[in-house]
Amino acid sequence: MRGEQLFNLACRHHDSGRFDHAIELLTQILGENPNMGVAHGLLASCLLAQNRIVAAEYESGIALGLEPNNPFVHEVRARILIVLQRFDEGVVRLEAQRDAAFVLRRDDPVLRQQA
Repeated sequence: MRGEQLFNLACRHHDSGRFDHAIELLTQILGENPNMGVAHGLLASCLLAQNRIVAAEYESGIALGLEPNNPFVHEVRARILIVLQRFDEGVVRLEAQRDAAFVLRRDDPVLRQQA
């Protein structure tokens, strides 16, 4: 199976709550492509779901370093910060991503045509 197919399968496992299966696939993916930031982000989300907070925080840091503009990575990091009771940091991160998404949508020519 190719990397993209493995990643899609890992996403399906994550979305179905099969975090152990997703972690296994993500570990394989990252062994072959350690610079795939979104895979580190998904791994962080899986680890967070298993209450492995320190590992989740570590993986989210790697993900942010590799993909600093990825909204999913920021959302995962915000959830981790909230679990760590760093509410202000988590909320600020979520609000920044919401504002960035609004700007992107406002500039979308397809959405302008529908307005």
